[in-house]
Amino acid sequence: MSVLAGVNRQDVGQYLPLLSNLPSGMAMLFSGVCALIAQQGDVGPDGTLVLPNPVSGSVFMPRQLEFLFQSAITLYSSDSLDACGQLLSLVREQAPDYGSAHAALGMLAERQQDHEGVIRWYRSALELLPEHRKIPLVLANKLFTLRRLDEAQALLNAVNTKFSDHSEFWSLNGLIAYEQHRFHDALDCFAKASVLDPNSIDYPHRIATVHLGLGDFEAANNVLDKSLSREKTEGISETGDLIHLEVLRVRARALSGQAEAALQMAQELHDRMPESFDTGICLADQRIAHSRFDSAKELLEAIKPIDQQREIKWLLTQVELASAQYDPDAAIDCAQKAIELDPTHLDAQAALLGAQLMAADVIAAKGTIRKVDQLLKRDGREADRYKWRNSFNAGLLKEFRTNPHAEQNIGEILPLPSLQKIIALAKLIEQEPGYLPASIGLLLQCRRHGVFDYDRPTNHARAIPKTIVQFWDSPDIPDDIARLMKSWDRCEGFEHRIFNDHSALTFIEENCSPRVLKAFRMANHPAMRSDIFRLAYLAVRGGVYVDADDLCRHDIGPLLTPGFDLILMQENLASIGNNVIAAAPGQPCIEFILSTIVDLVLEQQGNNVWFLTGPGALSSGFCRYYRQQLGRARLPEGIRVMTVYSLYDFISPHIPCRHKNDERHWNSERVRTRSLFRRVARPRTRN
Repeated sequence: MSVLAGVNRQDVGQYLPLLSNLPSGMAMLFSGVCALIAQQGDVGPDGTLVLPNPVSGSVFMPRQLEFLFQSAITLYSSDSLDACGQLLSLVREQAPDYGSAHAALGMLAERQQDHEGVIRWYRSALELLPEHRKIPLVLANKLFTLRRLDEAQALLNAVNTKFSDHSEFWSLNGLIAYEQHRFHDALDCFAKASVLDPNSIDYPHRIATVHLGLGDFEAANNVLDKSLSREKTEGISETGDLIHLEVLRVRARALSGQAEAALQMAQELHDRMPESFDTGICLADQRIAHSRFDSAKELLEAIKPIDQQREIKWLLTQVELASAQYDPDAAIDCAQKAIELDPTHLDAQAALLGAQLMAADVIAAKGTIRKVDQLLKRDGREADRYKWRNSFNAGLLKEFRTNPHAEQNIGEILPLPSLQKIIALAKLIEQEPGYLPASIGLLLQCRRHGVFDYDRPTNHARAIPKTIVQFWDSPDIPDDIARLMKSWDRCEGFEHRIFNDHSALTFIEENCSPRVLKAFRMANHPAMRSDIFRLAYLAVRGGVYVDADDLCRHDIGPLLTPGFDLILMQENLASIGNNVIAAAPGQPCIEFILSTIVDLVLEQQGNNVWFLTGPGALSSGFCRYYRQQLGRARLPEGIRVMTVYSLYDFISPHIPCRHKNDERHWNSERVRTRSLFRRVARPRTRN
């Protein structure tokens, strides 16, 4: 955003008479500037103007300073940044209170990617020009870009009375509130911005995005439909902004669990605008979600990004495709190419870290964590640095690094061919049973080697009961969760049982050992109690456990084919997810994993829910129990391990809900900073 107007070159001639009043050195300087404007200056080897050193101690008249300043702006517009900086420094030396020169130096620092310089110069410009109508917003925007959110908010609060009628002021307040998870404040700010600038498409897009994050799909769709209808009624052509609204509407359908509708809308949108980069990426995303990997790859190959931003987005979609096919090497390659284009692109760095964790390459992941942390520290992006250090994948890596000996061993295993890698990883699990990277590495290699593609039914498998089991800690179930739970009623012939803390405790008390009961009571977070209860119920009664945030789109009866007593789902990380588990009563692996988790909780071994009782524990337990069979590259009879994408034919998992944005979520900041365990004075026992 420019806060200064460019110079009109035709006006430069009026300053030429001033040359006669300058010392020879200054005359040479002005001559050089004028020659540049006239396209006749000497150009150095780097393509910029070569200016003589100014004579120190010279005193300029106001019109001469104005000439210097305007010439500097012309140099800036001509990309002669060194010469521009020389002139601006001269102006500031002659007139320290020349506020526009400070602002121009801020512009120059921005072009030179000197982030601290930008902030320093705009702060001094604001002190000199406190009534300026753009400098505060430019500075606040820069602070926001660097994720120095508290500083940006403080600045906006200080100028509140001056800018309350400015849409960009409210937009920046909204963006800050959104980043700080103050979603209702963000909605209020974006709504005010939209009133002040009703023709902007940005604000409906942002309002809809906030609603989606809150799981309020009806509100999001209403905003998008109303905005698109208005634009089409007014005859506005299909601009980039309108396409972004259309793409967001597809995303809204997908996030709300309307997977088929989202795919159809994406196809229709791309058919209407086949040359659009954004519609192509949108359609590729939906094809990936529906396991249509070949057609997604074909579509991506036909897309030709025309700038750096689009190329990064294209590469990250390639990462998504590779990850969906459990190909971390291809994902790493694409992520690294994106990072070469922009090393500070956090989404690209996060994609790289995720692929490295899938590959169980702990050493490379450590390097990524450290490098990004240093980049963010260098740029003063402390808010982003905090989020990076406390991200889900960073938390995984912390747990991965708890065994240096195993870390060294797995580093030696990774270069081996696939089958040898399976054998070596199974042996490492025998030696280091609690080292999760070995289990994730084994699960990945089993998938890539085709082990999970050849499941074998057995006549000895007990049938999985047609019972759907869910858990919500409180009997007062929120409306958005209740709607998702209601979707499971479409499964014909299934009993649907919903438990809460009290009823789950009663079930465990009546059917499980005192150790399981004590572990349930010790679990300090509802997610942990849910993790323990689901395994306890399945071990005793069997059935299909599904998380409360999973939407059922189609009857899951066809999944329960005879001959299988355990059906699991493999996530993108290659780990075994625990949001959908189908098991027969008394299934031995489920009983083993329950016993292992109970031991960990009773011994208070861990500070991460995902590792302690969640998918990490399930993945580790599965590989430990079936280590010998998996080590021979065979899946035990009666076991099926589906991909998360094949499950999408029936279920839309992990629907955005309101509780995921507060302390009720298992990965919230409060959960990460408090003990996962609570004291149990006197456990209840069975009669």
